[in-house]
Amino acid sequence: MPVAHVVIGVALASNTGRSPRKKASHLSRRVASAWIAYGVKTEGIVYSVSPDWSAKMRHTCRNPEEEAGRAWAERRGLRVVVKPPADCTAVELEGFRQMVLREWQVSDEGLAERIGRSKVLVIVYAPDDTMVAVGAAKKPQASYAQRIFLKAGVSGQDNYEYEVGYIYVLPEYRGHLLSRLLMEALIDACGDVSIFATTREDNERMIRTNRRLGFIQAGSPFRSERGQYNILLWTREVEGARPDGLGFTPTAWEETERNPGR
Repeated sequence: MPVAHVVIGVALASNTGRSPRKKASHLSRRVASAWIAYGVKTEGIVYSVSPDWSAKMRHTCRNPEEEAGRAWAERRGLRVVVKPPADCTAVELEGFRQMVLREWQVSDEGLAERIGRSKVLVIVYAPDDTMVAVGAAKKPQASYAQRIFLKAGVSGQDNYEYEVGYIYVLPEYRGHLLSRLLMEALIDACGDVSIFATTREDNERMIRTNRRLGFIQAGSPFRSERGQYNILLWTREVEGARPDGLGFTPTAWEETERNPGR
């Protein structure tokens, strides 16, 4: 049985400066993603996990859908690349931009610059090197964050350092938890800071993913500037953790358990 690899993000290659307790907690959150990353080839910075750890992580999957998604990714031989924009080639950056633009609500004006300003990009490749899914840990401008939080009717935007976004999965690859794989890698890359995200109010899959990864809906839905649909604001506090250590807030996990179809 091959050794499993878990993407940890370039910025998380070292635990230097952390207390022993924080090191253990931080490592457990990274290792906890092994169930979905097991068997997925990776490039860049990786963290190797023994088969015993992988088996243990698979055993923690309470939702059969999660195990099915992990197995599907393994069979497909997907490759996950996690690195900052500065380490990407021009071809990779353009491919990422084109993937993001497939979501028609994203404006191309200044998009390349915003992508280049991101902390880290996550790209999922098929065996033939086709991009099949992307996501980014963005560094939002203060004016943008203030506007989003104001529209949602909440404050405190200065408490959130990064925005997780630009999540896009090719239609033929949807329904297999790739958006969750992207989100987990991005959360790890952001490190020990609070983050936020936005989704369309009618995007049931991302809403479910956000809840399961410890995001809490903040404020009220607000109208998008680019279409006739509503946007939801989500926040994830750095101290949030699911009781079993997989990085979920208890409130979000309990709500998911009560409403497994959400």
